[in-house]
Amino acid sequence: MKISMASLVNLYGKELESSFVQAVSDEINQVFLQIGGDWFVVVGKKGGESVEFIPSTDPITLDLELRRMPMIAQFEGLKIAAIENMGNEWAGSGFQISFNEIYDKGLIIQSIYGGAKPENFDDCLRVGVANYIYKI
Repeated sequence: MKISMASLVNLYGKELESSFVQAVSDEINQVFLQIGGDWFVVVGKKGGESVEFIPSTDPITLDLELRRMPMIAQFEGLKIAAIENMGNEWAGSGFQISFNEIYDKGLIIQSIYGGAKPENFDDCLRVGVANYIYKI
């Protein structure tokens, strides 16, 4: 079941409780997020040009190579202010998650096809942290 952006609004105010990434070789293949007691996964579709945010089972119960990423874990324990769609289907779609308690950072999970793509990486995700300046 695919979650629409309207359904993602139901996650606003809920806590990011835990996270894992599934690695295939060195590539990030899936990002698992536990939000408000439920598990979700951000996964590539259509050969990796776009991503979707869908419900998941607990990744610990799956037979996957899971890793923790400090880049994502720094947001655990915080409440979600917004989940916004980024990009478009053929140019690096993804999601940006903003948190109530942090105004100058956000978590980005995006297709590898957003902007310049490194060589030898095709069907994977990239994870980043947006750093914002809102006053000078």
